[in-house]
Amino acid sequence: ALSTADLYRQIRGLYKPEYVGIVRGGVGATLGAKTGLISQQEQAFRTAVTTANNFLIKDITGAQMSEAEAQRLMGQMPDATLPPKQFEARLQATAVNQKVIAIRKRQVLEAGGVDVSKLPAPVLTTEERRAVAGPIAQDFLMQRIPRDEAIKQLVGLGQYTESGANTLLDTIGKTR
Repeated sequence: ALSTADLYRQIRGLYKPEYVGIVRGGVGATLGAKTGLISQQEQAFRTAVTTANNFLIKDITGAQMSEAEAQRLMGQMPDATLPPKQFEARLQATAVNQKVIAIRKRQVLEAGGVDVSKLPAPVLTTEERRAVAGPIAQDFLMQRIPRDEAIKQLVGLGQYTESGANTLLDTIGKTR
């Protein structure tokens, strides 16, 4: 079975800007699917986007959610009716968010005494770590997560040392 990360890699490999947009991504896709006028690659792309979004929703919510929560989540995910640049930005952000969710799940399991050494370990690129560390640190401060736990989780992302995580939390705390 494909992981969500595998699906996002597949989407990137299948993606072509002409597959998305208001006309092609919406009405064109529906008509194309019904008439058989879209390519096998485009159909695979559309299926991968839908499947990845469904997996991510389940990862975030545990399977059930309210209509309001569904709309909020879908507003952040890749949608073939978006213009290409917006689709690409959401695809990138969602792929990074999925990795962060997987990292946090591993941390929770490990804190509960589960041996996570055999589970796949998501890897954030340096650019991805920089992009998520600030918002994650801000979330920790807003949720009043104990400082030592916040530092441990930031260090777990692989971007910061303990002193660097401490400095980040201090900097964000001063700007709030």
